Amino acid sequence: MVSNTQKLLIIFGLKREYDTFSPIKNFEKTYGFAKKALINLKRINLSEIDTVINIGYCGAIDSSVKSGDIIKIKNIMDENGKKLKCISSNTNSVVKKIEKLNLKELDLITTLKVKNLKEKTDLKKKYSNVSLVDMEAFYLLKELIKKKKNFYSIKIVYDDLSFEIPTIFQNFLNDDGEFVLSKDFLITIFKNPKLSIKLINMGKKYFFCKRRLRYLFKKIFC
Repeated sequence: MVSNTQKLLIIFGLKREYDTFSPIKNFEKTYGFAKKALINLKRINLSEIDTVINIGYCGAIDSSVKSGDIIKIKNIMDENGKKLKCISSNTNSVVKKIEKLNLKELDLITTLKVKNLKEKTDLKKKYSNVSLVDMEAFYLLKELIKKKKNFYSIKIVYDDLSFEIPTIFQNFLNDDGEFVLSKDFLITIFKNPKLSIKLINMGKKYFFCKRRLRYLFKKIFC
């Protein structure tokens, strides 16, 4: 287990990721879907925090990146093309464990909404150096640069270019980015049976990526 001297904050993208992480007294943790991550970050007193680690799922816009890949983020862009470099100047024990994993380092773009396959393809054409997409990392890094805090972002790829999250499913996400199994959702699935197949495929991908997330936790926090 890591030392009590570690001053770490772990920020997850989804509550499910947050709940998967076993409580450890040495770390603070929070979560937030899209810009809610920044709102929750600002509620935390960062005076005793020297390192912030963002962990969560992301999408791939590069055909060489596959679902389940674990990626360390190097640079983060917004949709206007502004690029920020992750700050990584400290050498505590958790950071050393991250470095020992020798993770592939790629650039990521933060967008305002979940992208479908065509939108991801268009992003890659516009920003050829970017391989991944999420909805919160840029806002976090921008704020932490102001605070002069070390920032690491490690992503598990969920949706790659071999499958996409149907756009219609976005209508049934709550504020935490989770599916709400409402009556309208069930009616939508019933009217379009092909969506049920995609939903099953998404579930399989999710549980595979969840195992990868637990593997990551074990490697860097135990």
